[in-house]
Amino acid sequence: MVATSSIGPGSTNMVTAAGVAHANRLPVLLISGDTFQHRKVDPVLQQVEQFHNPTETVCDTFKPVSRYWDRITQPEQIIRSLPQTLAVLLDPSDCGPAFLALPQDIQAEAYDFPAVFFEPRVHYIRRPAPDPRDIEAAAAVLPEASKPMIISGGGVHYSDAVEQLTAFAEGHGIPVVETVAGKATLVADHPNLAGAIGVTGDSAANAVAEEADVVLAVGTRLQDFTTGSWALFKNPDCRFVSINVTRWDAVKQHGTSVIGDALVCLGQLDDAIAGYTAPADWLGFAQDRKADWYDHLDTFKDPANAGDPPAYSEVIQLINEICDPSDYQVSAAGACPANSRPVGGPSRSAPSTPSSATRAWATR
Repeated sequence: MVATSSIGPGSTNMVTAAGVAHANRLPVLLISGDTFQHRKVDPVLQQVEQFHNPTETVCDTFKPVSRYWDRITQPEQIIRSLPQTLAVLLDPSDCGPAFLALPQDIQAEAYDFPAVFFEPRVHYIRRPAPDPRDIEAAAAVLPEASKPMIISGGGVHYSDAVEQLTAFAEGHGIPVVETVAGKATLVADHPNLAGAIGVTGDSAANAVAEEADVVLAVGTRLQDFTTGSWALFKNPDCRFVSINVTRWDAVKQHGTSVIGDALVCLGQLDDAIAGYTAPADWLGFAQDRKADWYDHLDTFKDPANAGDPPAYSEVIQLINEICDPSDYQVSAAGACPANSRPVGGPSRSAPSTPSSATRAWATR
């Protein structure tokens, strides 16, 4: 995606979007106008003047929320800067907002760019493989678990690793919980799905998290919504194994880190722990907690509990009842409950549709 703006408030309007993109590892190119480099006409329109430092402009506010930041003060700098910008946007690890400031007088300058600069190139997103020692270390931890749990984050979708993670969980009998970004890893009625974890999650997934002794975090940055500000994991012996393409995320919580593409890492780890299966009663515990949660939510369908006007939870449960499994719900809201669909909805062929079931959000 590309967004452009003028200088002044038009530029700072993009800062919030840059912050969102930075936090969520979203690739977006932001190109903003900037003040005249020659300064002869300052101040222009709504130009923000810095009394202590005339070299600072509103474009500098993007520095903390950009993965790549540059101010083009000569046209030929584009030859070096633009390829670096594109590399950041396509890098699974460094992915995020890239920002270019284009001063107004520089925008009008001409330059004899080399023809090779405009030749088409095919770019692809790399799948970095893990260090074999990372796989070996993770394979030493997981088989010791009697209560393992998988946290499925948005990186599972980015890596197209949904089928691989599903097979991994099924093969080793491990419950799976989902972050908001990781929703739809498993369909809602899958026996290995324990629900949505964390502050925006449900009691079933959080009950599993409280008991877990090994947590395999895949493609998640483990932010506070997911971890309950790290108060959710109550087992004193709980250990973390993190699969992430980004080193920064993989080493969080002093866990065993496996740095690489989720699809590749899961495949190698699956082979490394072949023959290991979690105790059957542990998966049964997760299934029982999910059944308890669903029973609780079903009480909202009872006419005796109906409100006037109906509560949000009642409306969502009614939608669950009247929708077919393949239906999509489109709504406008600024919170997680907007991302809802009926129980047992679309298959994994439509991973963009959340699948932890509307039930997960019904009482939020």
